[in-house]
Amino acid sequence: MSRNRYAKNVDGNHRAIVNALRMMGCSVEVHSGSTGSPDLVVGCFGVDQWAEVKPPVGEKHQREVRESQAEWHARWRGRKPVVLRTVADCAALVAQLRGAMTSSEVAR
Repeated sequence: MSRNRYAKNVDGNHRAIVNALRMMGCSVEVHSGSTGSPDLVVGCFGVDQWAEVKPPVGEKHQREVRESQAEWHARWRGRKPVVLRTVADCAALVAQLRGAMTSSEVAR
């Protein structure tokens, strides 16, 4: 029997988002399928960021954050997760993380 008996529910743009982040120099760990926790952990410029992958605005199956995800976000005491829908969102996140690299937000 397969170790992964249950298909994980990932969005159609998930692979493109992960590939884009990696092409931009980020480390990416996939956590899809965990109860409420975000889909990805992204590391770039010494900063870690949780991220939810959601379909682009206007897509037929566009979804917002599920209740279990909203509860996880509310309990989390670190950086709040961001929502990534497009490659442009990935570029904006990388720019934000680059800026955080020099701010007091980065642990030394």
